[in-house]
Amino acid sequence: MNEHDPDWARRTISDAITSLRFLRNLKLILPKSVYYLTMNGLHLDRLFHLEKISVSGSCRGYNPLIVSEVAEAIANNPLLAHLEIDYPWGDFPPLENFLAKRSPGVYPSYSHVAIADVRFCLGVMPHLYALRSLELTNTTPYICARIRFTESRTLMTKIYKTLAHERILLSRIVIDDVFPAFLDYLSSYTGILTDISILYLFKPVPFEELDQLAVRFYASILPKHIGSLEILNISPMFTCKWCFHPKVQSLFSRAKHLRSLSVSFAFALAHSSVADPNLDYTLDDIVCDLPGM
Repeated sequence: MNEHDPDWARRTISDAITSLRFLRNLKLILPKSVYYLTMNGLHLDRLFHLEKISVSGSCRGYNPLIVSEVAEAIANNPLLAHLEIDYPWGDFPPLENFLAKRSPGVYPSYSHVAIADVRFCLGVMPHLYALRSLELTNTTPYICARIRFTESRTLMTKIYKTLAHERILLSRIVIDDVFPAFLDYLSSYTGILTDISILYLFKPVPFEELDQLAVRFYASILPKHIGSLEILNISPMFTCKWCFHPKVQSLFSRAKHLRSLSVSFAFALAHSSVADPNLDYTLDDIVCDLPGM
C-alpha cells in the first residue's frame, strides 16, 4: 500500500488479513513514501498461528504503527520461530520494542533471528537457547561517524561474548563484519556449524586488520568447522586475504558435507594479464578436488 491507494483498497487489504486466521508466514515490505494512516488497522493481533515474521523497509510513524502491530503479533503467536527485522536506513527503535508486549516471564524461543541495522537487545540473548540461525548485517556502513562504528563494535562484541557465555550454539551465521570477538566465539564453539556467510566486509577498518583476521580464520577457525559445513560463502568487496588462495585448496577438500561453496577470487589475480607461476590455478582445479566432484 502507498499514498495513492484509495481508502477502499486499504480497507480491503485490512479485511483480507483479518480473514487469514491460519496464516503462518507474514512479510511486511514498507515503502518509504507510505502515509501515516496507511498502516492503521492491519489487525495483526488477530493472527495466532504465525511461524515467521519479516519486516523490511520504513515509513512515517514507524514506531507507533509497525512496531506496535508486530509486537502484538509476536505476543499472540507462541509458535513463532523465525523473526527478521531489516532497517535499510534511519534511526529506528531497538529490537526489544518488538518484544515489549510479551507476557512477563515468557521468553522467546526463536530458532532464527535476522537483524539488519538495528540495536540488538542483549537482555534477550540469554533466553534464546533455541537460537540456531543468526544474521547480523548492515550494522555499520563504510561511511559513518567513528563514534557510531565504535558503538556498533562494542555492542557486537557483547553479543558474541553473550553467545559464548550462555553456550548458544549456532548452526548458521550470516555477518558482514568480522573482528576478534567473532572469531573467539567460533574458536570456542563446540556445536555443529553447517552454514557460514561472511559478506562484503566493507567497513572503516585498515586492510591490514582484515588481512590479519583472514589469516587467523583460514589457519585455525575454518579447519575446526570445515568437516561439518554444508554452505560456505566468503564474499569480500575487494581484493584481500579473505579471497581464495591456492594454499586453502586442500582445506576445502576436507569439506565432506559441503554442498554450496562461494569464495571470491582476488580481483588482481582474476584479471591479471601477467601469469604468475606461483599462482597457476583455475576454478576447475578447485572444484575437481572437492568431495563428490
